[in-house]
Amino acid sequence: MQTEIRRENTSKRAAIEETNSALKRSQYADKLRVRNKEKCKLQIGFKIIGYNFKQFHRSIKKAFKKRLNGVICLNPS
Repeated sequence: MQTEIRRENTSKRAAIEETNSALKRSQYADKLRVRNKEKCKLQIGFKIIGYNFKQFHRSIKKAFKKRLNGVICLNPS
């Protein structure tokens, strides 16, 4: 029972750490140009919104490409 709980908690932590790492890597969230706590919260919030838009755009693009490949043959033989 303890191993199951530990495995579940480890899985959740890995997912959170992956998201934090992606934010730091793609949105430069580790380099803030503000010093006030409220301003930092606001800037991180905007970075998260930007990251979500980026993920949304990627998923829409992937779905559109998948749908397009089913309708039109891109490499006719």
